[in-house]
Amino acid sequence: MIKEMQPLDAQLVQHLQRQSHILYQMRFYQQSKFKELGSTTSIGIKGVTMEQLALSLDNLVRLRIAEFRDNHYPIGEQYDAAMEKFRQVYAIMQKNITDGNLNDKDGNRPNLKIKQFGIYLTSLGQNFASVCLSPSPKK
Repeated sequence: MIKEMQPLDAQLVQHLQRQSHILYQMRFYQQSKFKELGSTTSIGIKGVTMEQLALSLDNLVRLRIAEFRDNHYPIGEQYDAAMEKFRQVYAIMQKNITDGNLNDKDGNRPNLKIKQFGIYLTSLGQNFASVCLSPSPKK
């Protein structure tokens, strides 16, 4: 196993080996600048928080085992539940923006958007998974 990998990283590689996933980010735009307000993924690992997943994903990207693809993501019913929960939070925040006077000094109204990124194993990640990790059981 790669020295810099943690057990959760290997578990995440196995998840990505079975299927690709989606990272959802909520972004607050003011003109051309944005601030990330929160994120979630379609990955469900029991007992693992979003913060732990984010650190693990960052590590896998740093090691070039996984990658994020902007506006290129898988589709299917298995992704709908995560997106629906995120949309509920989005609707509340959008209402707060609409109801509040958050315009900048030039009168520009801020915008809230959900950005989606596909989470995929790179070719290095696929090779690593097939050689170094035992096949994971299908769920």
